[in-house]
Parts: sequence; C-alpha cells; structure tokens
Amino acid sequence: MNVKQLLQTMGPRELIKIGPDLIVLDAARLMEDKDVGALLIMEEEKLLGIVSERDLVRKIIAKELNPGSTSIRMIMTEDPTVIGLYARLEDCEGVMKMQHVRHLPIVDNGEVVGIISLRDILTVSRQETTNLAQHYEDYIRGQHS
Repeated sequence: MNVKQLLQTMGPRELIKIGPDLIVLDAARLMEDKDVGALLIMEEEKLLGIVSERDLVRKIIAKELNPGSTSIRMIMTEDPTVIGLYARLEDCEGVMKMQHVRHLPIVDNGEVVGIISLRDILTVSRQETTNLAQHYEDYIRGQHS
C-alpha cells in the first residue's frame, strides 16, 4: 500500500497549517482542539517545518520555557523530511524509524497535501492483517469465491 491509498482509506482530513510566529501555547491548544500530534509550519505554500507534541515536551517543558511567550519558530524542526504521495508505507515506516520521527509531511508536485503519522500506518497495517486472516479463514472453510 502507498501513501495515496492510505489517505483514501482514512478519508478526507483537514490540513492544519500554522505560521512560525504563532506562540507555542496557541499551537498546543490547536493540537488539542484538532486532536492531532503535529502541526505543519508554513508561510504561504512553503513548508518551513513541523512541530510535534514531543517538541513541546522536550523543547518547552524540559527547558522550562514559557509557552505563552515562545514562538513556534524557536522550537520547530526546520526542513522536515517529507515523503511523496506514492511512497510505500514500508518505506515511510523506515524513514520514521531512521529519523526518529512519528509524523511525515506528504508532498506531491512540490505542494504539501497532507501529513501521516506512525499511528496511521499501524492502523492500516493492522486492518490489512485482519482482512488477510479473514480471507484465509474463509478460504479454509470453503467460503471463497
């Protein structure tokens, strides 16, 4: 399965983008409101970076910075690794493992079109495994077409 197929399986999602000058507290509240673990940092249509819940913990809380006065620009991961719309999920998972990240922006023809998480990949993989097991069980019972 590739990224495009994963997105189709999961259905439409809002692409949540913020500017680099937003304060961390507002970004954290947006993450909570939208129930997401990472936000894309963009100016116009240019991807500048990404910020995740992990960044909030490691770069704000652990360093005792004030989330009400620190801008996202100060803690974002600049120039994040991106993946293409037709990248295989296995490759995405490998990139995440090597880069020690849980979220990857998706780019198609130079345009940011989405973001996927490790959870997305694992959810789809688990469903594929369940479907395959059901197929084999049906086959063994002679219930195949």
